[in-house]
Amino acid sequence: MILIGEIRSYGCSLYIVTILVMGYEEEDVYSINFTSLLKSVRFSQSVLIPLLVLSLTLLPNAASAAREMPQAESRISLARDTIPRIQCPVGYTAKQYAEGLSSPDGLAFSPAGMLYVAEESVGRISRIEVDGSITPFTTGLNSPEGITFDDDGNLYVVEDVAGGRLLRIAPDGTPTELATGLAAPEGVVWTSDGTLYVTESNAQFASDPPNDVQTHVTAVSPSGSKTRIRTDSMFWSYAGISSGPGGGLYVTNEASGAGAFQDSIFLVDPNTGNRTLLARNLIIPEGLRFTASGGFPLYAVQENTGNGEGMLSRVEANGSHTPFCTGFHSIEDVVQGDDGRIYVSEDDTGLVVVIEADPDQKSSARAIILFVGDGMGEAHRSVARWSAIGQRGALAMDRMPALGWSHTASANEPITDSAAAATALATGVKTNNRVIGQDPAGNRLTTILERAKAGGMAVGLITNVQMTHATPAAFATHVDDRDKMIEIASQMLAAEVDVLLGGGEDEFLPAGVTGCYPEPGERSDGRDLTSEAMAAGYTYVCNSTDFAAVVPASTTRLLGLFADEGMSRPYSPSLAEMTQKAIDILSQDPDGFFLMVEGGQIDWASHDNDAANTTSDTVGLDTAIAVAQAYAVSADDVLIIATGDHETGGMSVSLTSGEQGPFSMPEGTSFYVSWEGQGHTAADVPTTAQGPWSELLNGTYENTYIHDVMRQALLWRVWLPVILRE
Repeated sequence: MILIGEIRSYGCSLYIVTILVMGYEEEDVYSINFTSLLKSVRFSQSVLIPLLVLSLTLLPNAASAAREMPQAESRISLARDTIPRIQCPVGYTAKQYAEGLSSPDGLAFSPAGMLYVAEESVGRISRIEVDGSITPFTTGLNSPEGITFDDDGNLYVVEDVAGGRLLRIAPDGTPTELATGLAAPEGVVWTSDGTLYVTESNAQFASDPPNDVQTHVTAVSPSGSKTRIRTDSMFWSYAGISSGPGGGLYVTNEASGAGAFQDSIFLVDPNTGNRTLLARNLIIPEGLRFTASGGFPLYAVQENTGNGEGMLSRVEANGSHTPFCTGFHSIEDVVQGDDGRIYVSEDDTGLVVVIEADPDQKSSARAIILFVGDGMGEAHRSVARWSAIGQRGALAMDRMPALGWSHTASANEPITDSAAAATALATGVKTNNRVIGQDPAGNRLTTILERAKAGGMAVGLITNVQMTHATPAAFATHVDDRDKMIEIASQMLAAEVDVLLGGGEDEFLPAGVTGCYPEPGERSDGRDLTSEAMAAGYTYVCNSTDFAAVVPASTTRLLGLFADEGMSRPYSPSLAEMTQKAIDILSQDPDGFFLMVEGGQIDWASHDNDAANTTSDTVGLDTAIAVAQAYAVSADDVLIIATGDHETGGMSVSLTSGEQGPFSMPEGTSFYVSWEGQGHTAADVPTTAQGPWSELLNGTYENTYIHDVMRQALLWRVWLPVILRE
């Protein structure tokens, strides 16, 4: 069934085509939100808008009916020229957004979603329209640099001169002088209590740099009174400023020299003026901004890293920073829009560059590979990165362009268990702790794996704990208690999952019968599921030698059980080896595939507060992620997601002290690990992703939303081939 809504404007038609395909129940409801589309298209009063309101039978499960899927775009993606010299991660491309600007510097979005830029050399603030054209907003300024907006749409700008001003520009363009006598102010940020914070760099006007330099972080009240909350000298020059999580001020020090803290980012307490080092060893850091949702990562521009080239970096909450895009020419400022696109100003070229998801991000996903680190929180990723690569390096999961945070509470507890968490990921519905594949009332839920299989795709599950453990079980089975592993094994085989690799042989064998491992089976019904699997066309293996001998080209179904219960370290086969084999088998299906890979023993080691095994298991999961990324290079339309189901242990890492350590980074730097306890916590967990629709996973959301994005990626639901502006 195809529904078409037509919007007519001056004889031009915008056709909105919604295609319903692939295994949706009649009772499912999906509601499309066209708000962002309508904001992006201008209509005159004479335009006839016969808009067909669409309610489509798409979303799974009655409990999640009528939930709105956020649209991926709020600014029109027009055909733009790519900029080959700017290199970005897989899934992102730098394109020319606006040209012909005069020394573009500060960038800011208005509350209405319009992008503004300060043109320093001509003393002008301009608005950049959605098609990239330039509309002057206010003129007559003296070297305008940093800009920011308040919630009422007033723009604030600082003039980077010796006696610089802070001005408020009303929405109609009327300027009001708010503060004067600022020492070369570069950055400004408005905060919700009405206070503005300004950085006064002063470096270019000092008579004897660096000795005469006094740089400040200054608070300006709504009435214009000034209070310098932080003053530094000698190799200090504050430039960019941004307000971050918890209300702290994040400030760049762009001064280079012999000082210990040059080229760094600091967190400044707005109440006391105390500063704390966040990140160091950047190169001339200028503007910086948090994501559109207000959380980490912090995007920071490095004006000139050598040979005139600038860099955009991502700075994490622990201070580690990695290059995001390189090859800019005199990069000045950065801001992210609500749609996930990142905008950067280049002084030398007169360009504003947009970094956006590649066009193929808007197609359906031919393959979805979901990696779940059981118990893996932010610190788990950090300790793995520090151990395997170093503080400034990046894991495979860190290099994926989309980054978000998911809330993990279950339906009945603020702290989830793995059963409820995995059910949320698999079905898009929160349930009670211990429940697998059912809602709190006991109703069966349809999983993303089951929907993929119904659509003709091949499906697989991998873990290094029992195959019947909570996380893999939630994608293919439905029981009211996670301990019903015998029933889970029966359901898993009945679900005809094409590839099953993990531990837990005992749940597949009759009681008293020994298989490949010492402990006897546990099934009281007398069934031997390994024999039944082989009769159903599965190749069955139980050791790494036989596993390595499996030929993917002649294998369509594979069951591998490599331990009585959880697999033993060192895992053989490894998660990476199992992932590679599964991809080789599943990718033969012309309709594509869904694969879930769990690093299950990250959680077990964290429960034991075992930092060494927690680290090695997280690194092992990351190695498997790298396998999937290598596949995605040569295969189109592969969505890869890496997340945790919850955090375990309250892990934290430090460079100075801790309960366990010292551990060593590859370059020799020591670090330490501490724990808050041995149970699960309520902490949000990071999610990174690449591929079709991955940009939707920027921001902060419930863990159920990860399922919704995977569901969206399975279908090419809404295609807008032509978007025309009046």
